[in-house]
Amino acid sequence: MKKVLLVISTFLFVLSSTLTFTYAANTKSEAYLKLKNYYQQSHVLTTPEEIMAVEALGLEVEDYFSIPDLKNQDFKKLKFSDLSKSIIAMSVSGIDPRDVNGINVVETLETYIQDDGSLENAGWVIDGYTLPWVVWALYIVESSHLEKVCDYLVSQQASDGGFGGYGYTDVDTTGQVIQALCLVNKNKYESVIQHAIQYMKSLQQDDSGYKAYQYGSGNPDTQASAILGLLAYDETGLKGMKYSVNGNHPYDYLLDYQASDGSFSKSSFNARTTATAALTIGSYMNGDFFKHAKQEYEELVEKNNQENMKRRKQSYQSLYSSYKNKNTINDYYDYISIEALGLNIKDFQTLDLESMKYEELYESELAQVILGLLVENKNPRNVNGKDLVALLESYVKNDGTISKKTPITANFQVWCVYALYAVNSEKLDIAADQLASMQNQDGAFGYPGFEDLDTTGWVVDALSLVNKTKYQSVLQKSIQYFQSQQQSNGTFGIEKNDWDVFPNTNTQANVLLGLISYDKRGLDDGIYHKDVVDILLKFQNSEGTFGWDNQIYNQFATQQAAWTLGNYYNGNVMTKLKHTYLSLQDSIKPDEKPSQDIPKQEDNVESSSSKKPIQNLIIKSPQINKQISNNHESLEINDLSKTQDNSQPLEKKYTVENKQEVSNENPYFKYGLIVAGGVVVLGMLKVAISIFRKKA
Repeated sequence: MKKVLLVISTFLFVLSSTLTFTYAANTKSEAYLKLKNYYQQSHVLTTPEEIMAVEALGLEVEDYFSIPDLKNQDFKKLKFSDLSKSIIAMSVSGIDPRDVNGINVVETLETYIQDDGSLENAGWVIDGYTLPWVVWALYIVESSHLEKVCDYLVSQQASDGGFGGYGYTDVDTTGQVIQALCLVNKNKYESVIQHAIQYMKSLQQDDSGYKAYQYGSGNPDTQASAILGLLAYDETGLKGMKYSVNGNHPYDYLLDYQASDGSFSKSSFNARTTATAALTIGSYMNGDFFKHAKQEYEELVEKNNQENMKRRKQSYQSLYSSYKNKNTINDYYDYISIEALGLNIKDFQTLDLESMKYEELYESELAQVILGLLVENKNPRNVNGKDLVALLESYVKNDGTISKKTPITANFQVWCVYALYAVNSEKLDIAADQLASMQNQDGAFGYPGFEDLDTTGWVVDALSLVNKTKYQSVLQKSIQYFQSQQQSNGTFGIEKNDWDVFPNTNTQANVLLGLISYDKRGLDDGIYHKDVVDILLKFQNSEGTFGWDNQIYNQFATQQAAWTLGNYYNGNVMTKLKHTYLSLQDSIKPDEKPSQDIPKQEDNVESSSSKKPIQNLIIKSPQINKQISNNHESLEINDLSKTQDNSQPLEKKYTVENKQEVSNENPYFKYGLIVAGGVVVLGMLKVAISIFRKKA
C-alpha cells in the first residue's frame, strides 16, 4: 500500500510541476505581452525613459509612436542624467546625438568630464544615480571617455558594497551600476561587482523582493533595477533559481506589481515606474537593451555615412561639371583648381604665361606662374630661354627670406614654398624653415600683427608636404590653433571684429586643406568634428559652384573649394605638379636643358648642404595612383566607397530568450503542455497498476 501511495504522490508531483511550469512560463509571456500592448495602445511617449522602454520591448519608435522633441532642447541646461537619457533616446530614434541641428550633444556631455572621470559640478548635486546613465550614454556612442568615468564610478563604492548618493547606499543605484560595469568590462570590475551583489543580497527579503535601502521596503522600481544588474552579470543564474529565496523568484516578485492594463506601480499608476519595469522586462525577454541600442546606433552611423559619402560624391561631380563647362581660366587659382579636380587643361582657354615681364612680377606671383606652367605641362626652367625657377631662387636669401626688396609675409612666402617644392628646388629647405619661423605664439600664421585661419591652412598644407616629421611641433601648434577657433557645430572661425563673418567657404576650405595634408585619416574618423567636410558643402549651389558666406556664386570661394575637395579625393595637387616637373626634366635631352645647372633636392631631406645634383629622378608617389582621363565618365574617386539607397527603416531582430514563442497567435500553447503532462501521468499510473496487480 505504501508503494502505491508513493507512486500516486509521484504522479501528483509530476502533474503539479508540469502545471506550475506552464503557469510560470505563461505568466512571464503574458506579462510581457500586456506591457507591450499597454504602450501600443497609448501611441504617445512623453519622456526619454518611455522611448527606451518601448525599444526594449522590441517596438520601433519611429513606426508606432509620437515622441517628445528631443532635438530642440537647451542641452547645456539639462542635468547630466537627463542629458544622458536624451543621448540614449536619440540613438534609438534615428537621431544622431553627434549632430542635432549642428550641435554635438555627446561632446556637450564630454566637456563636463574631468581628468579623473568625475563630472564637473554644474550647479546641481551629482549623485550615484547620475553616473550609470552617463556610462550607458557613453557606451552606446563609444566615447573615448567611457572607461575613465567607469574607473571613477567604482571608486565611489561604499564599504558595504553598495552605491548611492547623499552619503547613503541603495539597491536601485547599485543594480544599475552593476549593469553598467558589466557592459563596459565585466572582468576588470569583477571584484567590485561581486561586492555589490553581496550588498543587494543582504537586503533581499524572504519573498525575494529587494528593499530599497536598510530601512526601506520592496517596490517595483528597486526590484527592476536589481534584476537589470543581475541579468547583465549572471543571466543563467537569474533565470534559474540561484537568486530565489524560499522558492520565490525575484522576477515573479516584480510581476506582482503589474496592473490589469499592463502598467506597473506600487499603489497608483506611475509612468516612470512602468518605464523602469519595461526596460528590465524587455531586457529579460529580448536581451540587453543597451547592447541593442549600441548596435542600432552603429547602424544609424553607417547609414548616415553612406548617405554622406553619396552626397559628397554628387557634390564633387557637380563641382567638376561646373568647372568643365567653364572653358576659360581667369587667374592662377583656376590653374590649381583645374589640376586638383583632374580636368584636362587643354579643354580651357588659358592665360599667356610665356610672354610676361617676369622680373616685374611679385615673388608670389612668379611662383604662381611657375605652378601654372606645370599645369600646362610646360617646363618653367625653359620659357623662351628663361629659367623662371632660377629667377625665383635668386630671391631666396641665405636665411630663407624671399624678397626682391623687402621681406614678404607668410601668406606670400607660402606660395613660393609651394613652387619650390613642385620644382624640387635646393632652396626649399631654407625657405620652408623661414616660413615655419613666421608662426605666432598661438600657432597661427598671417600678416605682422594679424593672423588668420586661411593663411594658416595653406602653411599647414605646405609644411606637411615638405617634411611633416621635421615641422611636427610647428604643425601641432597650428592644429591646436584650428581647434581653438572651432565652434561646437564644426565650423571654423570666431567673430572678433565687425568684418569677421563665419562660417565662410574660404576659411572652411583652407583649414580643411591643411588638415587633409596633416591628418586625413583623423579627419575622416571625425577627430576634428564629423561634419567638418559637409559644412563646406552647405555653401554649394545647384550649379555646383560655391558662394562665400551663402550660395551666391563667388569666384574665389569656388576656386578654393575646388582646390580643397580635389586634394581630398584625388591627392595633393602640389605633389602631382612635382611629378609633372620631374617627368618633364627626365624627358629633356641634355642639349635642350637650360644653362643654369641647379641641383635638385629629394623630398623631406633635413639639410641641403652636402647634396649633389640628382639626374633623371622619377618619383612614384602613392598619392598619384589614378589615371586622369579627359572623359569625366572614367574619373574614379578612390576615397569614395560605393553607396546604396538605404531608405528602408531599420528592423529590430530581437530573439526571445526564454525559448518560448511570445505571440498572440499561439493560444493552445499552455493547453498542449497540460495534455503532455496528463499523458505522462496516465503512463505512470498504468505502470503502478501493473505493479499493484503483481503484488496482489
